[in-house]
Amino acid sequence: MARSVTTPNQRVRVGGSSYTVFQWQNDVIGWARNIRHVAPTPVAAPVAIQPLDARYPIQIITPAALGPGQLRVSYFEKYNEKVWDDIMRTVTGGSNQVFNDLVQVFIQLAAQNNPVTCMKIVNPPTLRGQAGRTYADVYHNCVISDIRDDENTEIGSMEVVKEMTIMYTYMTRHGAGYGSSSNQSVPNLDRSGLAPSGVVDPFFT
Repeated sequence: MARSVTTPNQRVRVGGSSYTVFQWQNDVIGWARNIRHVAPTPVAAPVAIQPLDARYPIQIITPAALGPGQLRVSYFEKYNEKVWDDIMRTVTGGSNQVFNDLVQVFIQLAAQNNPVTCMKIVNPPTLRGQAGRTYADVYHNCVISDIRDDENTEIGSMEVVKEMTIMYTYMTRHGAGYGSSSNQSVPNLDRSGLAPSGVVDPFFT
């Protein structure tokens, strides 16, 4: 018997309303208006193999490799801060070191001994008394690749938004529905502080 695609207990995902949280290392990426994930694309286009004597292709070959992915973060700029200051404080262990431009950000990130991971943590709501399991996508070897510090200020401007691009090499899926091996767990998220606890996955240590 074929499995039903939908069941009465399933619910579609709500993106905002604090159900989705993005983190740089273990710190929430705060003051973000939106975060756009640009998924990796194949390194080459599929190729149809069709000999001269064939009316139709006899096979289609595809690459077994992907390029990098991106997280494009739109930040609300705060007084007396650049949009990269929060993330760079995490990188430097809370230091108030000033980074004037993207070159200095590049140099500081390149000097880190350990690769940076980012996470998209999804916290399903409680429905009919049953709490959903937290799950996450983990983006590995992250670097800041671009910061758009451009600005156009007018008399009616009520907010200043800047965009930062974070690139990563590959992504792994953790949490509900992704298998039972120990390296696929996901940290429990303390919704009051938006900080992970009970970390058991080596990627999160």
